[in-house]
Formats: sequence, C-alpha cells, structure tokens
Amino acid sequence: MASLKQIFKRNTHNRLFKALAGFGRSLNRLYENRNHDIYSNGELTVLKKMAKLNPKVMIDGGANIGKYSLLIQDTNPQATTYAFEPVKETCKILTINIEQYSNIVAI
Repeated sequence: MASLKQIFKRNTHNRLFKALAGFGRSLNRLYENRNHDIYSNGELTVLKKMAKLNPKVMIDGGANIGKYSLLIQDTNPQATTYAFEPVKETCKILTINIEQYSNIVAI
C-alpha cells in the first residue's frame, strides 16, 4: 500500500492521474448523494408514490425551517407531519413557517 501511495505522489502532475483523481471525486459525490434538488434526486417522486398509500403520519427529521415539511403537506395533505428540529433558534423559524398548517407539528 505504501508503494502505491508513492506512485500517486510522484505522478500528481500526470494528466492521466489527474483525470483518474477527478473521476474518483465524481464517483464519491454520486455515492454521497450531494444532490439536494428534490426535482432531480427522486425525493419528490417518492413523496408522490407514498401519497398513493394514504399515510397517516410522515416524519421530517432535521426539519430546518420547514421547507420539506411543506412539501410533504403539498403531496400528502391527509398526513400529520412531525417536523423534528433540534436547533432552538431554527425551530422558532420552523414554527413560524408552519403555523397556518394544523397537521404539521414542530418538535
């Protein structure tokens, strides 16, 4: 393993090694799913499919200011959403953002 490390270290300016490193970073980003766009990462599709099951309860863990909870409300209006936000100041904003929705509960 140490010799492999040395090979990479000696060839950091080599075009092939740079291309391989870039490819590796791209694979890592895909693996970690850093895509937070609900329209392209599949989350909206999942919420719409879940709506067909008529869930009674939905959970938004780490709700932040409530954007996802509101999206759940739009796609699953019959469900009660429990929005968990541990940061006190952020939870205050969450509470303000959802105050007109009786079936979203900030915790």
